[in-house]
Amino acid sequence: MVIQYGFVTLFVAAFPLGPFFALINNLLEIRLDAYKFIVVFQRPMAARAQDIGIWYAILKGVTKISVVVNGFVIAFVSEFVPRLYYTLGEHNDSLEGFVNHTLSCFAVDDFPESERPSGAAAAEFPLRINSCGFNLSTCRFRGYYERPKITILSTTLLNPNAYKFSTAYWHILAAKLFFVVAFLHIVFGMTAILAWIIPDVPKEVDNQVKRENFLAREALRSADQQDSVSPVPRENSRGQDEML
Repeated sequence: MVIQYGFVTLFVAAFPLGPFFALINNLLEIRLDAYKFIVVFQRPMAARAQDIGIWYAILKGVTKISVVVNGFVIAFVSEFVPRLYYTLGEHNDSLEGFVNHTLSCFAVDDFPESERPSGAAAAEFPLRINSCGFNLSTCRFRGYYERPKITILSTTLLNPNAYKFSTAYWHILAAKLFFVVAFLHIVFGMTAILAWIIPDVPKEVDNQVKRENFLAREALRSADQQDSVSPVPRENSRGQDEML
């Protein structure tokens, strides 16, 4: 059960249907275990326990770790932050051209001689003015890197920062880290508020437990008072007279 809880909470962002399948599995397992305890096996002896012991701390630790893991999964695996950066930072709530924005350019001439396309393969990279903004045979790959060449006043020049991380990369990385920090604060803050609003023990149960403890203390106090005021038994008094 704890292993299942760990998998469900740690990777729920990657597989949102995980909790649903875990619920179905637990419902079936509860009924099967009930049948086994009632029909197949001898009924176990019940024993009272105050709580689940060390497992509470383990589950609490897994829960906190899962919040951190899911925050990083959403920020660094999904396209949530890059899409948000693109729509808010550049194109006013529009995703038109987002795929082109996530692709970088690589000049075919920069291939090593042993890997450079030739013959029929070279025909797939015709010389054309492409989305990279310069007249050069290029291919596209995913990532935020500087272009191999830049165009200034209709003149194509070599880019001294070619294939290094672009400014957009650092902006998106900072946005991802900020999202993780904000996500953790929001989730832990909401958890603290809910824990304060919803107590671990219902108020009625807590009052009943306090009443039982009070009645138990009163019963012990009454028993002590009766023992203190009760007369000395005759046998003890006779024994004391004989000793005197």
